[in-house]
Amino acid sequence: MVRGRPQGSSFGPLLWNIYQNDMTAHVKNVNLTMYADDHQMYVKGRDHETVGRRMKTQGQQALSWYLNNFLLANPDKFQSLNINPRKLDKGRSDKTLSINELDIANTELIKLLGVHIDENFNFTEHISKLCIKASQKVGVLSRLRNLIPCKAKLLLYKSFILPYLTYCHLTWHFCKSSDKRKIERIQERALRVIYKSHPATYEELLGRADMPPLYNRRLQDITALMYKVKHGLVSDCVSDRYIRKGSTHSLRNSDFVLPCYETTRYGKH
Repeated sequence: MVRGRPQGSSFGPLLWNIYQNDMTAHVKNVNLTMYADDHQMYVKGRDHETVGRRMKTQGQQALSWYLNNFLLANPDKFQSLNINPRKLDKGRSDKTLSINELDIANTELIKLLGVHIDENFNFTEHISKLCIKASQKVGVLSRLRNLIPCKAKLLLYKSFILPYLTYCHLTWHFCKSSDKRKIERIQERALRVIYKSHPATYEELLGRADMPPLYNRRLQDITALMYKVKHGLVSDCVSDRYIRKGSTHSLRNSDFVLPCYETTRYGKH
């Protein structure tokens, strides 16, 4: 191997981070996030022309960095998503972005590290896709319901189905109520297959499995995350997103400053 990094090793990700850590010095005027070989650029502005101009300039810088570091960009994976809460300048936001003669069409949905993000932030498409995948696996489990004991079926559910329902669930926790019920029905269906009990209620099935509802599981993980933020158990890139209150007294409502927001979908959620 002339150049590259070993695949599947524990040391490989560190080598890759060392190799690419100077990219932030070349792409300066946008917010840049990097996770392994996935790079995203974020630009905000008052109109589409301003955003498009900055994206084009910094996109050219990124492509130049790829070329100088012997990396091959994959234009087929280039996507752009316009998030416009007030729907201003909507007609122009559908224009194709061109960077170094590469046309990057604006889409209404992008897939980022396994999560489908739509321009309205309701995550309906993401939840629909994960429910399809989870339902297919519940169907396989249903065919095995008379062949293996309950303990083995529960273990299979926790190992191969539950991860679909909990992957990045803090990201899409504030989805529609109908989508939350859809996810809970997947888990209820799986538990009925495991215990072969149709008359039992969902709460009774959860008690037998010693598991919380998926909604409560997400709240528990949110609480655990904020505990870690408060006590400095997370990296700076996470803790810096939260502002602590200056009071040294015990506060009833919150240890952090709650930001003001104008809308529910784009602000609170």
